[in-house]
Amino acid sequence: MDAESEEEPKRGSAGRAGAERDEDRPDLAKLEARAKCRFGLSRAEFLSCSPRELDLLLQDEIDQARDRIYPAALICSVIANVNRDAERRPEPWQPADFMPGAKSEEDEMREFVEAIQRGETFETDPEDLDRFKRQMQASFKNVVTQGKPC
Repeated sequence: MDAESEEEPKRGSAGRAGAERDEDRPDLAKLEARAKCRFGLSRAEFLSCSPRELDLLLQDEIDQARDRIYPAALICSVIANVNRDAERRPEPWQPADFMPGAKSEEDEMREFVEAIQRGETFETDPEDLDRFKRQMQASFKNVVTQGKPC
């Protein structure tokens, strides 16, 4: 056999439909470290979080980062619009044009439609909802509004 015809053996799962690659799987140790450092969650709190709750925390972190960048992006868009040649670029610059990773409303709507077409549903799991209600009741059991307990 010559060197050109020799090939590395393929992994058993390579190319199979549904085969999950290592980089596609979440690294639980990294997720736990992030939850501990960024959100102050103990190990028990992290393990009791549903994937949806953790996803909401991570999404909120992304939203907060976007909120911190928005003022600078707004200033950039104003400066760019003041110096914009309306003939060469008829539509004005938007702050999202200066925010890394920002999606336009059109992109977000397209992703939403594609998710619906794939058959994704946006319903809440009743068990998660019940657990959330119990957690909120326990957290706010001492809160009083207008002289009445919640």
